[in-house]
This record gives sequence, structure tokens and C-alpha cells, in this order.
Amino acid sequence: MNVSYRWLKQLLGIDLDWRDYVARVAGRGLAVEGVHERQAKPAGVISARVSGFRPHPSADSLWLADLDTGGGQVAVVTAATNLKTGDIVPWARPGARLADGREVGVAELRGVTSWGMVCSYAELGLDARLVAEYNREGIYRLPAGCPVGEDVSALLSLDDVILEFEIMPNRPDCFSVLGIARESAVILGTEFDQALFRPPVRPDAGGDGGWMVDIADANDCRRFSLALLTGVKVGDSPLWLQNRLQSLGVRPVNNVVDVTNYVMFVTGQPLHAYDCRKLPARRLGVRRGREGEKLVTLDGTERTLDSGVLVITSGQAVVGAAGIMGGLDSEVDGCTTEVALECAVFALSLIHI
Repeated sequence: MNVSYRWLKQLLGIDLDWRDYVARVAGRGLAVEGVHERQAKPAGVISARVSGFRPHPSADSLWLADLDTGGGQVAVVTAATNLKTGDIVPWARPGARLADGREVGVAELRGVTSWGMVCSYAELGLDARLVAEYNREGIYRLPAGCPVGEDVSALLSLDDVILEFEIMPNRPDCFSVLGIARESAVILGTEFDQALFRPPVRPDAGGDGGWMVDIADANDCRRFSLALLTGVKVGDSPLWLQNRLQSLGVRPVNNVVDVTNYVMFVTGQPLHAYDCRKLPARRLGVRRGREGEKLVTLDGTERTLDSGVLVITSGQAVVGAAGIMGGLDSEVDGCTTEVALECAVFALSLIHI
């Protein structure tokens, strides 16, 4: 399991170098089997706001991006077309160095001066597997609300160290950020404030909206909790959440999906969100699969089910593989406004596809 050491230090209130931390926990309940320290990261790249985006006057395939850098206005030539006014982007100012070692200067492109360049994810040294889909082509766009004029390496936590923990089968309590922080606090003899993870006071219930939960066999599913979220607005997650997911090896998708993944890795309790408007009925259920049943999961793969697996149903339709992955037909997307949030405990032997 991967955990950001910067995050871990914040939870523990310590200022140890990661090497000292690894040495102190070794052989005392936690095993760090790998350390991922980014060797190549950009320098001199800052965040800038696109204040204008227009065609290049002398080249059909080029564009001009006017940037507010926090200290003035500059114009940059780019071939990317995925920008719009208001976007926050990484700007490599003249003299900057990209992740691959290239230095950036002032260039004359078809009669127009380009003051540095705007960057793609590859030029920042980001792992393509952990980049949100909308940022895989063209210029990398930072989430709305990011401050302008800030060092991008710091904003994206590129100077962080990722610790890879080996979790033994007899220590499932450590298979979460909270569990590793708790165990670390015991080993290091430091206080561990769990206030961040205490649930908020539950608001007055607004009714169940006519929803039902069906559990075919209590031995297969000991508990199934369902929360209904209305007035949902799906969009990009804030930068801190994206950074933490990426440090865990998870690709950001959108704010709803991201927060379910975040809670799962922090607490060890999986969650799943369904788009209510895509469910066949206002009910969710748990039962064994039936021989020959089909489910297309979120990864686009068609699965053939049988009685050895647990499935989530809505009415007669199968909408998920319990504890594994939801169905593609009920995924949360940009049009989702109402979410059914599942939190359940399933029989371990039946969690597979």
C-alpha cells in the first residue's frame, strides 16, 4: 500500500526525515518495502491563468494564449487547442527546466514571440496512469481555484516521497492510511489526533424517498447502509484530493467517485456511488449471482457471473459486483444530480469476479 510521507507526517505531527522514519518502524510492525522519490521534476514552472486564447495571426495550426502570471501578462504560442479563458495552467517561464531536462527560453514562432511555454502532463513528469482523462491530451489544466503564480511542483506535491508498505495478511487493520498512522504513532511514541476522521454530526433524516434495501441472505451481507445524496454537482475534485489519490496510486475521475475512493483508502471501508436516474428501481439488493448472468463493469469488461459471487441488484437487474466494481450502466457522470451511496460488509469468500 502506498502512502504519501508528507501526509503521514501531518497526521502524526512529526518532522522526521523519511529515512529516519523508515529506520524506526522497521521490524516493529510496519515494513516499508519500497520508497518512491521523484528524481525528475520541473523547476521554474508556475501556475498561470489564461486571460485570452486566440488563433496565431500567421499559422493555422498554432494558437496564442495570453497568461496572467501573478506578476504580469505574457503571451505564449501553443499548438494545443484545449484551452479556454479562465483555465489555470502550468507555465514554464524562460529559464525553466522541464521534467525531461529541457530548458525553456524565449522563442520566435512565425513572427510572434513566445515567452516560455505551457505544459502537458508529460512535460511535468506525471505518470499517465494517474492523470485524469481530460488532462491526457493537450495542455495540463489545474483545478479551478488554484492560486496563480505558485510553484507547480509544490502545488502537485511533486517533491513528496511515497512509501510503499508491505501489509501482512494478519494486519488488515493497517490496510488504510488511518491504520498505518495509528500503528506509526504507537511505534514512534507520538500522539495521533483522529479528529480529522471523526464523522460529522448526522443531519436530521430527510426520509428514505421510497427506497428499499433487499438482502437475500444475512450470512452473505451482514450490513448494507444506503445514503441518498440530492442536488449533486459533478465536477473536478480540489487539488489536495487529487494529489492524495495520486499518491495512493489512484487516478482522479470526478469529485463523487474520488471521495468514495479517498474514504476507502483512508478508513479501509469501501464505498460505491450509483447514479439514481440510471437505476431500474428505487431499491438496491444483495444476492448470489445466477449462472450465465452478465454484467458490464466500469472498466468496460463484460463479466459472466455464477452462484459463487455476490451481486448488487436494482429490481431484477444486476448493477454491480459486490465489493469489487460497479456496473457501467449506473456509473456517475457529468449529468448526475442524485447519488445512491452504498456502504456494506460482504462475506469475504464471495468477493471476486
